[in-house]
Amino acid sequence: MKRFTLFIALLTCVLAGRAQDVCYLIGTDGVFEANHASATLTKNAFGEYVGEVTFATFWDEDKMDLRTHEFTITTKLGETADDWGSIEGSRYCPKAGDYAISLNEEKELFGNYDYKQNLTLALWWEIDKPLWVKVTLRSQSKGSIIIYDSKENDPDFTEDYTPIDLTQGAHFTVTVNEAGSLKQRLESAVFQTDYDLVDYLTVKGKLGGADIAYLQAQEGLVSQLQYLDISQVELVYDDEPYFQYTHGGFYNSHTDIFTLSSENYDEKGSGGMQGQVSVTSTICHRNDLAYAFSKMGNLKECYLPQTLTAIGEHMFSGTPIAKVGMPSAPTYIGDYAFENKN
Repeated sequence: MKRFTLFIALLTCVLAGRAQDVCYLIGTDGVFEANHASATLTKNAFGEYVGEVTFATFWDEDKMDLRTHEFTITTKLGETADDWGSIEGSRYCPKAGDYAISLNEEKELFGNYDYKQNLTLALWWEIDKPLWVKVTLRSQSKGSIIIYDSKENDPDFTEDYTPIDLTQGAHFTVTVNEAGSLKQRLESAVFQTDYDLVDYLTVKGKLGGADIAYLQAQEGLVSQLQYLDISQVELVYDDEPYFQYTHGGFYNSHTDIFTLSSENYDEKGSGGMQGQVSVTSTICHRNDLAYAFSKMGNLKECYLPQTLTAIGEHMFSGTPIAKVGMPSAPTYIGDYAFENKN
C-alpha cells in the first residue's frame, strides 16, 4: 500500500549538504571520475536517499544499441579524479556480472566486495527526462537501488497530507504527575464524558516505561488511537519495560526487553532452563524510543518529546504514520524505523 510522506515538523537544522545526509552517483553524465558527482541524492525522513537523475546516453557501435554510461554509488567523493582508493570503502556496487538494472527493479548493493562492479541502466527507449532514483543503505555493507520513470511512480512518494482535525473526534489532554499512572489518569478523564474510545491524545508531565507499554498495547481506551502528542512530557528513565519480544527455536527462547534510559546499551538479563528449553534475555536500554510505537495500527500523527534527539529502530514500523513532530532534525533514524507501514 502507498506510504505517506513523513513530515518532520518544526525542523530547524536540516542541512542537505552534510555528508551523512547525501550520497553521490558518479558516471551518469559520462564523466567517471572519483571527485565528480554527476548527481547528489538527499536523505529523506525515511532514511532513503532520493532525487532526480539525468542519465546521459550514447550509441554503442559494436552492439548497435543505445546505452547509458556506467555509474557507481558512493557516500564519499575523492580528492582527485583518480582518487578511487580513498573511496573504495564508501562505494556500493552489485554482485560481479549483475550490472544491468531496469526501471522499477530493485537491485541489491554491497559495500564489502573487493571487486567493484559498476551499474548500467537497461534502456528500452531513449531517455528524454530525469528519472527518480532511490537508494537505501541499510548498513555499511548492504543496500539497494531502484529507479522509477518519475517520482510519481514511486509508490512511497507523496507530497499530500492533510493534518488531523482534532475537533472531529475524541481529543483528551491529561497531565501525568507520576510515571506509570497514564492509564489511570486517562480512564479518570474519559469516565467523565460520553466517550468510550480516545482518538487523539495529548500527554503532559512524566512518562515512564509502563506508560509507553500501555499505549503500545493498543487495548481499551487507546485501541483506536490516531494522534499522539507527547512533546511536553519528561521521559523517566525507570526499569519498567516498554516493549519486549521473544524469538528463538524449539529448544531455546530469547527475549529482548526494552527500557527507557539516558543512553543506549545492552546488558545480559536473566535466564535459565524451563524444562528442556533454554531461556535467555537481553535488557536493551534505549534513549531513542526504539520499537516504542511499532504496530500501532491506527497511529497517523505523533509529536515526540522535546528532549528526544533521534528516531530509534522500528519506532513506527507497522504503522500508518504520516506525520512526526520533533523540535529539531533527528541526529539519526534507526533501521526499519518506518518499515512495513500499513
